[in-house]
Amino acid sequence: MLLDAIDESPPDILASSNYIWNTQLTNFLVKYAKQANPKTLTAIGGPNITITQKAVTSFLRDTNCDLYVEGSGEQPFAMIVRALLDGYGVKDVFDDKRVQGLWRINPVTGLAESRFFEQELMDLDEIPSPYLSGMADEFFDQELLPMLETNRGCPYNCTYCVWGVGNKVRSFSLPRIIQELDYCRHHAPGSLLMINDANFGLFDRDLQIAQEIKKLYNEHGWPESVVVNYGQIRSDDALKVAEALNGISIFRQSSQSMNPEVLKNVNRKNIGFDEWRKIHSFSQSQGLQTFGELILMLPGETFESYINGLRFLFDLDVDCINTNQLQLLEGARINADEERKKYGMRTKWRLLENAYGVYRGNPVVESVELVVETNTFSENQCLLCRPLNWLIQTSWTMRWHDLLPRLLASLGINPVDFFLEAVGNYHNAPKSVRSLFERFLVDTRAELFDTREELVSHYSQPEVMEGLRQGQFKKLNTQYCAEVMGCADEFIDYYRTIALGMVDKLEGKPADFENMVTECCSYLRHRFLDKDNLDAVEAGILENKTVCFDYDWLSWSSDTKANRLEDFRIPDGQGYSYTVTDRQRKALTACLHKFTGISKEYQMRKLMEPYYGVPREYMMFSISPLP
Repeated sequence: MLLDAIDESPPDILASSNYIWNTQLTNFLVKYAKQANPKTLTAIGGPNITITQKAVTSFLRDTNCDLYVEGSGEQPFAMIVRALLDGYGVKDVFDDKRVQGLWRINPVTGLAESRFFEQELMDLDEIPSPYLSGMADEFFDQELLPMLETNRGCPYNCTYCVWGVGNKVRSFSLPRIIQELDYCRHHAPGSLLMINDANFGLFDRDLQIAQEIKKLYNEHGWPESVVVNYGQIRSDDALKVAEALNGISIFRQSSQSMNPEVLKNVNRKNIGFDEWRKIHSFSQSQGLQTFGELILMLPGETFESYINGLRFLFDLDVDCINTNQLQLLEGARINADEERKKYGMRTKWRLLENAYGVYRGNPVVESVELVVETNTFSENQCLLCRPLNWLIQTSWTMRWHDLLPRLLASLGINPVDFFLEAVGNYHNAPKSVRSLFERFLVDTRAELFDTREELVSHYSQPEVMEGLRQGQFKKLNTQYCAEVMGCADEFIDYYRTIALGMVDKLEGKPADFENMVTECCSYLRHRFLDKDNLDAVEAGILENKTVCFDYDWLSWSSDTKANRLEDFRIPDGQGYSYTVTDRQRKALTACLHKFTGISKEYQMRKLMEPYYGVPREYMMFSISPLP
């Protein structure tokens, strides 16, 4: 542990990163090191800072930090070490003109001053690989998962992001990347690989990298899942990359908003509607899972334009739909006072998952500042979107109930209108479902604090911090996705009531619509694994089952937009066999065992992480038709 190492032998240099998830921890460590040895040179680097003289001056003073590194840290850190080895002291390292790319407090003026690079490192291969050098092995021993950069930087300049600050994109060489992939294949403890580029698929060679990853999977079974961020544009190239990764990756297309004025406000360029349709048509033809992402509360967005953005994604039948709430990040242009005032942004603070702890008796808590209201989007409308997006994640993205809104879509009802109806009428839901909605809304308000100081004060209480250590942090959408298991039948009954009411108002509705909706709900009821099923899977005693229906749901669900359910009625009924495959059983058991010792509720939540848990199809029975 770093604190033990500092106690045993205070370092000459302590350098740390500065991201939204470790800012307070880094500040604590720097001060701790300075207390142990005032002569320790402390340096911090990373994007979570506003690079102005005023902001950097305050940061360096508040943290008792000697130097702040701007941009990539490897080159400046090497310069700092060289200066110390050449005899420069802690206070005069900056006097070595070879030391560049950093800030310090000028001892005369008391203000921050910087020295920029005369020539920034462009050949990233000069940086030793943490994998090929063996430096990452100890982290593999702790069962941490690999993350790879194939390039650094972003050619875009979205105002809510800091990835594109500087606009230089530099790449690691293809041979090095291939070697790192092979190394991770041999040493990584899990099946997940993350590619941390800002725009994977934007560059020509990304196809070669994707093909190499798929080759490793085909030959060695690793990785089973790849998380990548695809580029904003050049979709034809991205489609080829997505096709190469078919089966182990979702094609993620982050639009952030479908409103042209909003995109203009945040300086973002998106693919157009026609290009989106082209992407989805191609993806469906190739069997690619698609992913659409929006940001809630962007400047200029209205409730209506946001809902229309969701409506567009549902009309396309995008497989996974996700919404993130706008965060005001240090260093992002949208965080400036003039931007806040211009768009009437009001904010609150929320705890970050797994970013808290007690160190030498000191609670350290990380948080994020969220926009909850703008001059075009009220806080009440923002709060309404929270349960809406919980239902979308649970019922659509996780596929727990997706066939019911797909059935409604085939009759002309957009799924977002179904989910809005479910949110708006929850007071009439069965008691257990109503309680679920009420607790979700209470937790939605309770997790937000007016100031960071209030948040820190709350979570620093010993009993609250101990609860967090035991896994009581609530990532609400995932938390309540897991809690649906506790009232699964009642939840589906509520959905059935909502669906029947909406279809009944349609002109030209199918004569057998009530039976269609009822049987669809029955099919869903049998499809996913409940807590008892998971306990049986873990114990190795889950038995297969068979169920018969009037409609061939399995065949119809292959293309619900093109197929009329009426055409899939089977006179003598269609039987299905429900099983859990060996591969599925192993994945579920491994995930549950990974979190042994933490609460069962926490284990359920980790299973249901929509992009980082087990594959979503593993939370459902494997269904096959009976002859």
